[in-house]
Order: sequence, then structure tokens, then C-alpha cells
Amino acid sequence: MSSFVKVDKMTEQLISILCAGYKGNYVIKSDDVEIPKYMNSNLKTLFNVLQEHGLISGYSYYISGNWLLNIYPCLFTYFEDNKENMKKESYNVNNFYGNLAGVQIQQGTSNSQQTQKNARQFDFEEVDRIVKNIKKYDDMFDTEFGDKAVELRAKLNDIETLLSSKQDPCKIRMLLLDIKNLAIGIGGSLIASGIVSQIPHF
Repeated sequence: MSSFVKVDKMTEQLISILCAGYKGNYVIKSDDVEIPKYMNSNLKTLFNVLQEHGLISGYSYYISGNWLLNIYPCLFTYFEDNKENMKKESYNVNNFYGNLAGVQIQQGTSNSQQTQKNARQFDFEEVDRIVKNIKKYDDMFDTEFGDKAVELRAKLNDIETLLSSKQDPCKIRMLLLDIKNLAIGIGGSLIASGIVSQIPHF
């Protein structure tokens, strides 16, 4: 199943504006950005599009006209991810007759070399390794994380479920960042520090 996410041109313009005004903590407020007048009357619809496509988790729109978005990390990589997805989903039909073995196909290039590994492909195996390393310390979660231990275990389990079907890298990234933020909030813990160091920056 394709994970291709594509929105209309105006929503893409809004994504660019939001990314440029981002201040941190996976929240963007109306005070952070300047929305063009032609978008203002359609803003709720554009927010709904972002939410439907899994780029934000939700939004609040106030009577005053102010608003707040809770965003996912994949909002920042929208253009980059779609560029890669378009490359993967663009192909030519090649007809072959007879037996083939060890055939490598190259399209739209000349005098170039090809490798069969996509450097930008999401590394499910690496994430699985990270999760397994973190879960080794499960018996210490309650001591180290207190009432946050339940949340930590739930997020790890959610990641394992997604890994088993190898889908929704965006949600996996978001869950890993949630775990990293949980660990950052635990001061003076060697376990928490170890978790932070294992989770890459997305």
C-alpha cells in the first residue's frame, strides 16, 4: 500500500508558511506566522486537509480568529517525502520474454551507476533494534519514569505494532519523538539519558 500523501497547491503553500514560522514543541500558533489574506477565509478547511492527511494531530480555532495547531514531525518533511515517493511511483513498463536472472533496470539515466538500496528509505530494522534496546530496561521503568512508565510502555507497544506491518513511518517517528521527550523530562536518570542518545533526530 502506498503511503503517498499529496495535498492541493494552497495547502502546500500553507505548509511552507507553517514550517517557516515553527518555534518548537510541535505547536504552531497564529502569532507565529503571517497568513496571507486570501487564505484566511479558507483556513479551517485547510487545517482539516492537514489533519485528514496525518500532518497535524488537531487544531483549535478561537472566536477571536486566533488558532493553534498540534503538528506531527512529517509536516516538516512533506515536500522531501513526496519528492522521494514520486520517484518511487514513477515508472516505465518493460516487457521481457524468456528467463531473466540478476537483471538490474535503470531508467532516465545515461553513463551512471546504480545501487539497489534507497538511502532515504525508512529503516524499520534500525527502529526495531532501538525499541528492543529500550525494552531491556522495562523492569526499571516504574522507578525511573514513575507515573510516565505506563505511557512509555504504551508508545513502545504502538511502535512494535506498526513495525510488524512495516507501515506509517510518520507515526513511528512521532512516537519515537514522544518517547525521547518523555526521557528528556526525566532529570538525572541514566536510563532516560540512554534512551535519548539512542533515538535519532527526525
